Amino acid sequence: MGKSHQRGWVVLRGQKWYGYCRRTVLDPTNNEEKVETLTVILGQKSQMTKFQAREWLELEIAKQNGQNPGGRVMKDGAVMFGWFVRSRFLPLKEANWKPETAKVKKLLIQKDLINSFDHMPLESFDRFTLQVHLNKLAKTTLTWEQLRNALSHLSLRDRILLELDMTNALRPSELFALRWKCFDQAESKMYLFETAYKGAIRPWGKTKKSLGRVHLPKELADDLWLWKQECPDSPPEAFIFPDAEGGFMDTGNYRRRVLHKLAKDLELPKLTFQVIRRTIATLAQKKGTVKDVQGLLRHSRAATTTDVYMQEIPESVQATVNAINAELRVKPEEIQAAD
Repeated sequence: MGKSHQRGWVVLRGQKWYGYCRRTVLDPTNNEEKVETLTVILGQKSQMTKFQAREWLELEIAKQNGQNPGGRVMKDGAVMFGWFVRSRFLPLKEANWKPETAKVKKLLIQKDLINSFDHMPLESFDRFTLQVHLNKLAKTTLTWEQLRNALSHLSLRDRILLELDMTNALRPSELFALRWKCFDQAESKMYLFETAYKGAIRPWGKTKKSLGRVHLPKELADDLWLWKQECPDSPPEAFIFPDAEGGFMDTGNYRRRVLHKLAKDLELPKLTFQVIRRTIATLAQKKGTVKDVQGLLRHSRAATTTDVYMQEIPESVQATVNAINAELRVKPEEIQAAD
């Protein structure tokens, strides 16, 4: 087995960091020791500094030696996923994260990865295992009760924001680009003209059907009107849900500041805009037809057959939207009375 007692060296070649170290091995042809150079691809230049590349090289050397840098002997396969993330990955990454970002990311890593793979040998953690786990996470959906509970714990602005998002299955890029000129209380409509993405407003959506008119239940339209009276800035060009400076809110910031905190406080499996949209698509199946749900989500195509042979019925889509919002507004005492 090879052994090495030096830190090696790191070289940048093109856009990648390469690590080199010498190790002594037995030559099988004459059973004598010889020194060979081990080459390791450490990662992309855009993803790590030279210092971080050196850290990764030290980890590789430790792996080759069967030890960690602290000196504890580790047999092949004894490096566990949880230990690797806590002792190697997080120390390298945390230096580049802001305190609040680090807090949220560590929470998600713990919840989504370490809790599931803490004691799995790192050598057993392959792409198939990860893909199966990701597929499982992608199936996360909530219940009507969980959605209602989340709404009940929010301030007026955030409750209306998320209720609008849930009722119409809006994408965050559509939600945060909404201006007061988009809102028509008399007609109970919201008009999607543009989207907010990566710090810019764009006059187009994700698909051809993304932008356009969406129906609002009357109760939700009335609540939006109440919010308009309370919000600090409500001329036509002002954003309905502005940030502290009057611009449009950042999706990532809102997700970390509101959704992740709410998920933790209410012990929800996960709460993101994607989970909300997937949940509504799942629950709405019992509120309308497949084509109605497609209209609700504003997808360009559900499948070739349904796109070609089925037509969307606006009145039916409105009924689906109304039914979704009615579920979100059910009060606990009404549920108990029904039981």
